[in-house]
Amino acid sequence: MASEPSWLKGTDDEQAVQLPKIALSMTQEPFKTLLNISTTDAEVWNYHAQEFGFLQLQAIPNADAYKKALVAARDLLTHGPSRDYVRPSQNAPTPPTYPSGVTIFGDFYDWANVLVKQWKSHPDFTPALQEQMGLVVSSGGGTGTETPQVRSVKALSGGVLQIDVYKGSAAMVITQLNVDGSGWPVLEDGGKYQKTLASSRFEFKVPPGAAHSVEIRTAFADKGGNMQGDWSEVKTVSSLA
Repeated sequence: MASEPSWLKGTDDEQAVQLPKIALSMTQEPFKTLLNISTTDAEVWNYHAQEFGFLQLQAIPNADAYKKALVAARDLLTHGPSRDYVRPSQNAPTPPTYPSGVTIFGDFYDWANVLVKQWKSHPDFTPALQEQMGLVVSSGGGTGTETPQVRSVKALSGGVLQIDVYKGSAAMVITQLNVDGSGWPVLEDGGKYQKTLASSRFEFKVPPGAAHSVEIRTAFADKGGNMQGDWSEVKTVSSLA
């Protein structure tokens, strides 16, 4: 599977919201005229956005829930504790329907990427318009108006720190800890006090048994985990023993 284009948001859930927004923009001004978007291209994008949204936001969660119900039923069947066994049934969501003759094809992102490259070659398709249309402007490292930020840190017992950073439109974020002035992790090596994740919320654990002074910083990264732009301002907290 090829790597995803840089104009896409980082997670499947985000893309399920992003793709319909772009599809709608393709039918509206100034984009339709400025970028010479055909009705056929707008329809193809819209149909594939609908299909992706159905799979990601409805069908897959439904299948996951059904699987959990089947596992629970299997365990009840074999080990109880109750003897009230009922086999689960699946109430599957209704898939979208499309006009006669419409074909939903694979590798849609490759097709869409050709269009986006054409759009971005237009001298008047500014970064501001790209962002308004729903595209990620930079190569996965956040837009020019976004700033990385450590939004909140919650210290829990046992040296656990729950951290929430601002991810914006970046594909990933790099977050580092400097514990008791021992120094920041070397970016190339990482280590236990560095995480590069698509998630904006996660946990670090510092040595338990004593309180530690912990400095935290974060930065945007592209889909390959390469740092984009500058580090955020440093937030300092004290861990709990």
